[in-house]
Amino acid sequence: MPVTSKYWAILNRPSQSFICCDAVKMPFPTNYFDIFYSLGVIEHIGTTDGHQNLAANYQSIREHFAKELLRVTKENGGIIISCPNKSFPIDIQHGPISSGAGKFTKLRQLVWDRFRLNIHRTRGDYHLLSYGEIKTLFGDLGMARSIRPLPLKNFFAFSSVQSGFLKKMGKIISW
Repeated sequence: MPVTSKYWAILNRPSQSFICCDAVKMPFPTNYFDIFYSLGVIEHIGTTDGHQNLAANYQSIREHFAKELLRVTKENGGIIISCPNKSFPIDIQHGPISSGAGKFTKLRQLVWDRFRLNIHRTRGDYHLLSYGEIKTLFGDLGMARSIRPLPLKNFFAFSSVQSGFLKKMGKIISW
């Protein structure tokens, strides 16, 4: 049975409109949603701590998540996945302490503390996913009819690079 968030209740929202559940086994019927929007979730699927440390079987857990999204989304519906791109070496949403930090942990922490930039590797096992990995994950399941990247322009989560120190990097990040 889904659990209602106590914070949702504090806001006096109806309990049936907030569901807290396991992302790889959702309590919704098949073909339930017209659109499923996942904001900053997929990179935490398959972690041991809910953050950045990958479980040994993280790939299979992510496959279950993808299958579950495809199951609960209507055939002509859409799934929007939003997450930092592993192919770009700078992450402004997650701190530097993660699986595979290795010998550069102190340097990464210093850059994070000073600029709020996590400089990370772009290949291998890492909690972030690249566009190609998402395409492979959903495409290999054979259920996604099409997969395409959406532009970052006007995307609210991208607003932190629209001003200040990162503004000059905006075009590079968009690319």
